[in-house]
Parts: sequence; structure tokens; C-alpha cells
Amino acid sequence: MTKRAVVSGLMIAVLINLWAQFMEFAARSSLITLAHLPIAAILPLFLLTAVVNPLLGLIRPGIRFTTPELFLIFACMLVGSSVPGFGFVFHFLRVISAPHYFVSSENRWREVFFGDLPDWLVVPNPNNTLTWFFEGLPESQSIPWEIWIIPMFWWMTFIGALFLCGACMVVLIRRQWIDHERLSFPLAQIPLAMIQTDSKRIFPPYLRNRLFWVGFAIPLAIIGWNIIDYFIAIGPIRISTPYSHHVVFAREFPPLILQLNHLVLATAFFANLKVLFSAWLFVLVQTVQTGFLNRIGLLRVSGSLNLNDLPLVHYFGGFVVFILWGLWVARHHLLAVLSHVFSRTRKLDDRNELISYRAAFWGMLLALIYAVAWLYSAGMTLPVIGVFLAALFILYIGIARIVAETGLVYMDLPINANEFTVAVWGASEIPLASLTNLGLANVYARNWRLFSMTALTHLMYMGGKTLNNRRIRLLGLMVSTVLVSLVAAVGFTVYMGYNPHQTTAFRGMSQLLSPVYIDIIVTWVQNKTVISQMEKLAFGLGAMVMSLLIALQYYVAWWPLNPVGFALGGVILIKGHVLSIFLAWLIKGILIRSGGVQAYRKAQPLFIGLLAGYAVALGLSFAVDVIWFPGQGHRIHY
Repeated sequence: MTKRAVVSGLMIAVLINLWAQFMEFAARSSLITLAHLPIAAILPLFLLTAVVNPLLGLIRPGIRFTTPELFLIFACMLVGSSVPGFGFVFHFLRVISAPHYFVSSENRWREVFFGDLPDWLVVPNPNNTLTWFFEGLPESQSIPWEIWIIPMFWWMTFIGALFLCGACMVVLIRRQWIDHERLSFPLAQIPLAMIQTDSKRIFPPYLRNRLFWVGFAIPLAIIGWNIIDYFIAIGPIRISTPYSHHVVFAREFPPLILQLNHLVLATAFFANLKVLFSAWLFVLVQTVQTGFLNRIGLLRVSGSLNLNDLPLVHYFGGFVVFILWGLWVARHHLLAVLSHVFSRTRKLDDRNELISYRAAFWGMLLALIYAVAWLYSAGMTLPVIGVFLAALFILYIGIARIVAETGLVYMDLPINANEFTVAVWGASEIPLASLTNLGLANVYARNWRLFSMTALTHLMYMGGKTLNNRRIRLLGLMVSTVLVSLVAAVGFTVYMGYNPHQTTAFRGMSQLLSPVYIDIIVTWVQNKTVISQMEKLAFGLGAMVMSLLIALQYYVAWWPLNPVGFALGGVILIKGHVLSIFLAWLIKGILIRSGGVQAYRKAQPLFIGLLAGYAVALGLSFAVDVIWFPGQGHRIHY
């Protein structure tokens, strides 16, 4: 680990956070942090490998970044990009700033739960100093940074503990996923190709392939044409985001959204064919299920799982079984790790792990103890903490496991852990202080990027391909990246909210943040719902279907479906990308059938170029928005 790689990585992570916050909150342009392989990381990586590194080589070949250094810098990019915007900060600010600004006699927050609201976790509003964050700073006042320090400090300690706990869990399970199950990690393939260097050439190998430039030109031409339409009404090309077409199969059926997303298409191309087939097929099945149940009046449910539609509950049952089955399959490895941790002798070779198994186990335990103590101090009871944290980490592990196999960049949580806890426990049985803290948990319970371990699992996979020594204090660098990114993103957003220069580009936080994450506490208190019988039935049927699919995969060699497709059926964000997934499956299938694996490998640069060109086009659109459309940007990507 070189100092220049560490410094460069941290600096770029800070710049990514400032850029993403400005792009999403001030310029009102594209959302570049939502995906598991986000544009916020791909565009800087392309500029670094295609522009900066070749320029360094022209100045003096010896000062170019090497492949291991590029990997470390990309690691900071990927982890750092999980913090800003809708990755984390949007949810964070929605929670900590909402209570004392949106409280009113109409919403009755003060009467319902303010007595159980931990003052050290929310921003106070003395003398309207928080109000200025939403509505702008008076000319004679300075930014009241002091009201943000205490909640920021305590939240950062908890966020650091959750991230550390998740990272240690990833260390403990890495060998099972990478060495034993041999998951393909499709999302890692594009950055792996981009960080390769050639000491004899100025430009990296991926830039020297003609197919790369063909793929690069396609989204650049489409979005470039649409950018011209910002100024002159020439008519946009409506075949990529944000344009979509809705297909309705029959009356009362939900529309099937057909939208081409270059990011989804490029990354899905590297996934397994059976996985891709199962993914788009179960989206269609779920659409038909929803329409049929809607026709007979059984679609909507009034239970407490907050999934609204019975098919979503049905697929969530399958999701839970899929994750639990994965942990069961890993039992021999996990038991061996535990035996190694508590043995005086070295039973397993963990020299190639990020940290030793013993350090990972005790680090996980200490971080978990701190998280429990933090939640208990905030008012949550120990039994509720147990259910909540168990659900939280099972969902986190599940997301990481599914993305490692499918490569679907918009894999979302099928349900949030705090809502699941209220559902299974029953709102009437949970103390008010615990309900209040479960409402505050929207900061991290609905976040599928920063805490889901997806970035870390992919970085460990990439590290095995690029580093001779994996134990290079990468974990410390990742934790540092998260903390530095948090300070940069939140600090810059607070500055933009107060808007001391009264710029017109940023129109105030009141148009971006809302009370919805806090309102849910009142909903839980006033609606003492429990899981309905229909929800239990749908969940159980989903669990049975998943069990059958797993058995068929193991015992029927020709079975064409992968169970992971059923686990994806209830993920709402996947539905909007069924066309991109289908096209990736179709193109890859044709290539393999006609030319074998060799044809597939030859086509890979085309899709790497597709993603790189898309990232550059989005960067160009952002630049146009900042210069000519300040505060009124064009959201052409999410």
C-alpha cells in the first residue's frame, strides 16, 4: 500500500462526495449513487485510467499508477460513493433534521413520541437555527455548526460500528463465497478490466480494443443528441433512460415498464445466463400474479409487513428461505472458522484474508456490543434489539450474496429491517421508546449500499485478482474512507442548505427533505396492526416455492431456473430494468450458442465501452446543467 495511492484515493473519495451532493441536491441532475456499481465511481475510474495515468506515463513512465495502486484508489471510490446522495446522506438528513423542523400541532409528534426522542441523535432548533438549514440563512447570521456536532458525533460512532461489524462478517464468509461456491461477481469484471496496466504501452489494454470504442460511442451519441434537445427542439431519442414505455397485458394488470438502462445492460452481460433468464422471467410472473389477484380483489392486504401487495409478501418469503439456505450451505466453513478462532493452534490458513479470522471475529463482536449499547442507550429494549439486528444483518448479507451472484446493480432490500421488526413483533407489543428508535433507524435500515457489504465483498474478490498481499490494512483504509466521506458529504450539504451566499442554484432543503421517515412512528403508534392471515399464507407459499426451486436446482441437472430469480421477484427496482436484463440474456445467449465462450469474451470490451461512454455522457449532461440550467437539471439517470 503506497502513500500516494492512499492519499489519492481519499482525496478522490472526498471529491466524489462533493460532486454527488451538488449534482443530486443543488443541480437537480442525475442520481449517480444508487447503484451497487455507481456512475459516481465509474466515471472517475475511467478518467483516471484513460486520461490521468496515460498523461503520467508521457511525463515519466515510472510515475504511473500500477494495477495494485489503481485497485486501492478504486476501493476508495466505490466505498466513498456509497455515502453521498441517495446512497446514505439523503436518508440520514431526512431523519436527524426532520423532528424539530417539521413538528406541528397537526402531526402531533410532540404529544406522541417527543418524550422518547433521544436529544443526542437529532439536530435541535434553538432560535430557529435549524429552520435556516431548510429555508436559508439570514444575511446577518453565520452557519450554526455547533447544533450539528453532537448528533453527528454519535451517529458517526454507530455508523462506524455497523460498517466494521459488516466488514468483519465479510472476512469470515469470503472464502465460502469466492473459493467454495465460486460466485462470479459480475459487477467486479468491468473495473477489473479497467485497472489493468501495460508497462510497455501508454494506454491500458481495454482502450486498445476497437469494440470498446464502438460501445463507447453508442450512449454518447444518444445522450449527446438528447443534450442538444435541451436547447433546440429536435426531438430526443427515446430509447434509454429516462424514457420508458409501458405495456399492459390486460385490464387491472400493472404495466410492464420497458426501459433501456446502459448501466444495467453493461453489467448484466457478465452474469450467468441461467441467472439472467430467471431474473426477467420471474418479473413477468410477478406481473401476471399481481394482475390476476387484482382482478379477483385479493391484491391489497391490510397487515403490517408494509409490502402492500400479496405477491411482494410471497416473494419475500422466498427471499428469506434463499438467504437462510445460503447460510446453511456455509455452515461447515463457518464452524471451521469458529473452531479456528477458539483453538490455540492454526487450523485454517487465513494469511490471505483481509485480517485474521480471530481479529475479524473479535472485531465483529466488539462492534456488535457497541451497537447494542448504543441502541439501548437510545431507548430500545434488548429483546427488540435482538430481533432488529438479526433481521438487519440477514438482509445485509442477503443483498451482498445476491449481488455477488447476479450482478444486478439496482438490487434493493425487499423490506426494511425496522418495518420487519414492527411487523413480526406487533406495534402494540413494542414500547414507545423502541418504536421511536425504530423510526430513527430509517437512517441505516433502508440503506442497501453503505451497510449491505456489497462493496466490500466485491473489493475482496478484486483484491484476490490484483494484490500479492491482501493483508495491507485495506480494512482501515475503508473505514477511514467512510468517515472522511461522511464529514465531507454532510458538511457540504449543511453548507448548501444554509446557502450563505443566497445562490439561486440551491433552492433550500425544504424542497428535498420531508417528514415521511418520522411520520412512520405515529403510524405505528396509531395503527396497532399485526401480520394478517393472508400475509402469513403468502409468505409460507413463497417459502415453499423457493424450497422446491432449490431442490430442483440441486437434483435435476437440466432444470433451467436459478432460485435467485424468485428471490428477486419482490424487489421493486428490478421491475423497471426487465428489458435491459432480457437484452443482456438474449445477446449473451446468441453469442455463446453461435461462437462459444470465445465469442462472449471477445464481446466483453463492447459492454465495457457501453458503460464508460454512458458515464462520460452523464458527466457531460451534468456540466451542461450546471452551466446553462442551474438548479433545474435533467435527471436522465437514477
